[in-house]
Amino acid sequence: MSAALWALGGIAAQELFSRHHVDPGWLAGVRMACGGLLLLVAFRPAWPRRHAGLLIAVAVVGIAGAQYTWFAAIDKSNVALATFVQYSAVPMTAGWQMLRRQVQPTVRRLTAVAAAGTGVWLLAAGVPGGLRASRADQAGVAFAVASAVAFSFYLLGSARLVRDTGARPATAWGLSIGAIPMLLWFPPWTAHPSGDPWSSPA
Repeated sequence: MSAALWALGGIAAQELFSRHHVDPGWLAGVRMACGGLLLLVAFRPAWPRRHAGLLIAVAVVGIAGAQYTWFAAIDKSNVALATFVQYSAVPMTAGWQMLRRQVQPTVRRLTAVAAAGTGVWLLAAGVPGGLRASRADQAGVAFAVASAVAFSFYLLGSARLVRDTGARPATAWGLSIGAIPMLLWFPPWTAHPSGDPWSSPA
């Protein structure tokens, strides 16, 4: 369900960027703020004082960073390339855990990480079937790679956070706190979308 909703969100975002000229930063901030406030009202989680520093880092660098750079990558390229490159965060995370000896670096795991990295390079590099075929520029690829790094930080940091505080408080407070710098940078009232929001591409 998570994967399906994430994909639908990316497709909807690409539609908003290409046809209605919505700013990626505005969408990231409003999306996180609405989701965070809704979860705070629904679950009313206590403020995790003991883990406030980690929560703020995960919220700002992990959640807000990954959201904004992913939307920016979609805006500069397309949702398929942005999402594929972003999910190189999974082998990045695995590689970091193997480097820290948190996960045993077996031959199969090392091979999987190398294959994932090669696949991202083949897609994003300017080779036949890669960057040019994806209609992405260097900025789109750079944003996608930055999103992967932020997402990897989110995966590593949120694992401990969720284990110590629970999924509901971590998600509700993480979205709410992560939305603050985005809303300050891209105030909600500055949006000027164009086109008919109910229209669909032919």
